[in-house]
Amino acid sequence: VIPLSSVVETALVEPHQVSTVQGNPMIEFRDKLIPLIYLSELFDVPPSDQQETPELEIVIVRKGERMLAIEVDELFSQQEIVLKPMGGYLSHPFAVAGATILGNGQVALVIDTNALFK
Repeated sequence: VIPLSSVVETALVEPHQVSTVQGNPMIEFRDKLIPLIYLSELFDVPPSDQQETPELEIVIVRKGERMLAIEVDELFSQQEIVLKPMGGYLSHPFAVAGATILGNGQVALVIDTNALFK
């Protein structure tokens, strides 16, 4: 889950629109190059079983004047959630603000987007 307060925009990006600058993936967004983070790589999650599409689904997030593109497996609708702290379940997980229980009963981690800018 990505907090809506951080989200600037969502978009589909063709793989050829991703460039590499000093070894880092970047995309052009509103005439600026911004870093691209692959969420599955960041959290070491194996690829999903969903059918491959040629486009990358991305979420553009902002911290102050800085922006970052996050590649996600799938975009869902906006939902109101209750953020639950992780407490003692995980010791200082990187970029995880807490968790929530979705309407279908699944537990979802809430990403601390500010931590991704470090």
